[in-house]
Order: sequence, then C-alpha cells, then structure tokens
Amino acid sequence: MIPFLHSAEAGNAVDKQRIPRSWTLSGDLWITDGGRTARARTPLLRVNARSGETLERRSIGPADPTGASPLIEVVLSPDGSEVAFTYGRFLNNLYLAQGLGR
Repeated sequence: MIPFLHSAEAGNAVDKQRIPRSWTLSGDLWITDGGRTARARTPLLRVNARSGETLERRSIGPADPTGASPLIEVVLSPDGSEVAFTYGRFLNNLYLAQGLGR
C-alpha cells in the first residue's frame, strides 16, 4: 500500500507521487517523492498542510547513492532537525564490455 495526499475539501488526490512522512510540531507535513519518481537521494519537503505551499526543501539519502534503492522508510524528529532513513544497496551485478574500441 502506498499512502498519498488527499484533499478533504476537494475530495480528490492531491499528488500521488508524494509520500507523507511526518507531522511537524506546528502542524506542517514532511513529504518525500514516491512512486516512479523515487530515487536514492530524494527531496524532503515541509509543506503547509492547508495551502500546500512548500516551506522548506532538503535533499536526503545515502552519501554514496551507487547501487542504492529508493528510500524505504523515513523518520524525522518532532522538530525536524534529525532524519533517519532505510534503503537497500545492490552491488551484485558485474558487466563485461568487449569490442567497444573497434
């Protein structure tokens, strides 16, 4: 199951490619990219839950994204100063290219 933002007033999905991660102490919402746009390093956005306005933008993910999967779980501290995330790393494929200089 993939959660998504849903407008209670309009009754429709706001953005199916964004995943809500946590609420701030002031009632804003932390979200990340999801679905087909997900990647190892992803934007972390703090948005106003009522207006949808982006209040803060960060980039989170592993320092070395080589072989890293999209972020699986993202957890933030209540004040947003600490972020923890889970991801997979796949480094088990080796490709041999021959005859490229001919």
